[in-house]
Amino acid sequence: MSDESDKKMEEFILKYENENEKNMGWIKLSDNRPPYGKYLVLYRNSSKEYNHSVVTFCGVTRGIYSDELIDTWYVTPGGGAQLYEPEISYWMPLPEPPTGE
Repeated sequence: MSDESDKKMEEFILKYENENEKNMGWIKLSDNRPPYGKYLVLYRNSSKEYNHSVVTFCGVTRGIYSDELIDTWYVTPGGGAQLYEPEISYWMPLPEPPTGE
C-alpha cells in the first residue's frame, strides 16, 4: 500500500470509530429487532418534541385498519400510548442499575 492509501484507510477507520462511539450502543432497528417484552430506550426521527422514550417492545401485532403485521411498542409507564415501526429508527437496552451504595 502507498502512503496515500494508508492515510485514507487510517482516516476511514478513525471516522468509523468516532461514529460508533457517538452512537453509544444505539442499534438500528432495520439491523436488529429487540427482544420481546423487554424495556428499551428508543429514538424516533419523526418526533420534534420527544426523540427518546422508554418503551416495552410488545412484538408483532396486526394493524388496526388492516391485517398487516407490524411491530408494536408501548410507551411506559402506564403502557397507554402505542408507537409503530415507521416512527422508530434506533433502540438500545436499558443500562444495568447501579450497584453498591
